[in-house]
Amino acid sequence: MFLAGCAGEEARLEPRPKLVDATVTAAAAAALPGDGAAAAQPPASSPTPVATPVPTATPTPTATPTPRVPLRELAGQLVVTAVRRGTNPSAALLRDVRLGRVSGVIVADTSARDARPLTRALQAAATAGKRPPALVAIDQEGGAVRRVTNAEPVRSARSLGRGHATTTEAVAHSAGCDLRRGGITLDLAPVADAASAPSGFIAHYDRAFATSSDAAAPHVAAFVRGLHEGGVGATLKHFPGLGSATVNTDLNTRATTADPGSTAAFAAGIQAGADSVMVSSATYASGAFATGLPAVLSADVIGRLRGLGFNGVVVTDDLDAPGPSVDPRFANAAVRAVAAGVDLLLFVDTTGRAAAKAREALVDGVQRGVLSRDRLVDAYRRVTALKSAQASLPARCG
Repeated sequence: MFLAGCAGEEARLEPRPKLVDATVTAAAAAALPGDGAAAAQPPASSPTPVATPVPTATPTPTATPTPRVPLRELAGQLVVTAVRRGTNPSAALLRDVRLGRVSGVIVADTSARDARPLTRALQAAATAGKRPPALVAIDQEGGAVRRVTNAEPVRSARSLGRGHATTTEAVAHSAGCDLRRGGITLDLAPVADAASAPSGFIAHYDRAFATSSDAAAPHVAAFVRGLHEGGVGATLKHFPGLGSATVNTDLNTRATTADPGSTAAFAAGIQAGADSVMVSSATYASGAFATGLPAVLSADVIGRLRGLGFNGVVVTDDLDAPGPSVDPRFANAAVRAVAAGVDLLLFVDTTGRAAAKAREALVDGVQRGVLSRDRLVDAYRRVTALKSAQASLPARCG
């Protein structure tokens, strides 16, 4: 994404309840980055990876049965498109939000003041169509990846990681308040990777709190709590970790990356109440996550994430980035990712065409019987529960 956000883009609050346990009522349903770094130093002839058996299907959330939402709207709530500078969303985007054909947007390079008219227009369109609130996401990690120019964090994760976690929480609290004022509902942060490779792109941009997952864990949890106190949702990225990657997966998904090792920082963020987790587009050469597939297309990898106790929204990195776009393994990625257990598909494409294509691919997949409608309903419930939780999240801001 852009510079290095999602994978390539670059106070205390009690843990929030698991979103999938939230009841999705009929009224709510009716009303209601780049990241990519996968690098590698694969052996000349990589051995066939063997993955430990794990659950291969995302558990269905416990909730009141979802009303018979039209198929195209089910699919639409699973895709996110992009908007860049400016305050006037296109008529086409507002129409799609009003009709429930897109879940929301990722915003880039703006200010809280400039973002507000855009976010108000998006939410007004959702309300007019009696759809779920629009999801408004941004990459606001701090340091090199800071899309809202006049908002915290100014310091990088590496800088914050050298101090106490209470400082990280306070800075994230300020960031949440800044983003909330602009109408942003979800921060695609914090990075829960460990910068284990000094030459890796995560380390290069100072995007990780520490070089080990155990050391990063308290800061990741603190960042999640701080964002929540500011009234904004948090996204952990890039599961199972990109700290050992030397190539940005937004640019190259064909190279493999080394075993990410411990996922302690992800577990800490989940325990703190993270709303969503971004799964990387990397393929791992060894270790428990070496499935032979990009992580985001692997039911084994997503099953392991669920095994950490995460019941929230699983989101992709930018599927419209150059890396996935030219990698044949990402053919029909929207259908394959959702089938593997992904709930939300991210496309950093300001034309809206990539998101529309993905939505129609999901519709076609269900109609042809290669993707179950139940899987879409499961993802829809998670996404709309996330939106409802964000809409009701109180902001403790001055």
